[in-house]
Amino acid sequence: MERGKASVMAEETRIYENIERSKVDTLRSALAAFVSLPDGDHGEIAKGGFAGTFDYDEPAKRLTLTIAESPPLVPRAMVWSTIERSIG
Repeated sequence: MERGKASVMAEETRIYENIERSKVDTLRSALAAFVSLPDGDHGEIAKGGFAGTFDYDEPAKRLTLTIAESPPLVPRAMVWSTIERSIG
């Protein structure tokens, strides 16, 4: 792998249940310094070596996040921790 390139590892998907719209808005704010969640309730996430997907099903109160790529110096565990703190 070239230095400075994103780490291409297996995708990681996490599904969060009982997530209200307010939690998604909190997550959007918390991640704004790193990546922007797409407008609306689903789409691709890509910025600065991060790549993944975001899907929020409001009627089911289900949030599905996938990390496909992350920068080499940013452990995925740290990303998941930030997400989980944001949504409580």
